[in-house]
Amino acid sequence: FYSGIYLSGIPIGDTCVVFNNRIVNVAMNTTSSQFAGGIVIGESGGVIDIFNNFIATNTTNGGSATDNRVYGIGFCSANWSGEANIYHNTIDIAPTNQTGVHAAIGTEIPFSAKLHIYNNILSNRHDAANSFGIHWHNTASPNSGLASNYNNIYIAGSSASVGFYGSTPCADLTAWRAASGQDDNSINKPVNFVSAIDLHVTGSSVGDNDLACHRPDWLSTDIDGDARPNVTYMGAD
Repeated sequence: FYSGIYLSGIPIGDTCVVFNNRIVNVAMNTTSSQFAGGIVIGESGGVIDIFNNFIATNTTNGGSATDNRVYGIGFCSANWSGEANIYHNTIDIAPTNQTGVHAAIGTEIPFSAKLHIYNNILSNRHDAANSFGIHWHNTASPNSGLASNYNNIYIAGSSASVGFYGSTPCADLTAWRAASGQDDNSINKPVNFVSAIDLHVTGSSVGDNDLACHRPDWLSTDIDGDARPNVTYMGAD
């Protein structure tokens, strides 16, 4: 696989913090089916805090394979048993010529771990039947759970879906909420970015009340080091 950041081997009881990164243009060069991710998490048992990151994949493949998968944040190990706290990130999946799963946050394989996904902008502009905002194909259990809310899960086009939960594709937020029980306060709205590699919001997205949310107490600044008020905005900016 290909990644901007790869995390593995975090032991139980330890916490790894990933923040204030700008990950762009995750390129591949493969003749066989692989996947690319801005941040990829492998086998671990600890806690991973991921916040205030820009991830603009813009993935291309220099090889001949056309069935590759693309994730903004991807989980790739059945032996991952920890916890991920994903807060205030901005992820944009650009259209590609690849036919595999594309997801802003996605799972390659089921695992026994917990994902907490809050206050993010999750934009997926790849319009295909296997393209998703959140791709979570686990079976919920005491050790495997998803908690998600106050996200902008934007899907461009009519073929892609807001989410995939367990074994169920969920075309829109209503279907996603019914299947997952999550994201009651999330939205699906296009966002204006400065460019394909600069995910600062611009134009009408600046100060857009639809993107308003409450920040967690421990996250008082954004990716630029600017102070976040208690009522702030989704995404890293």
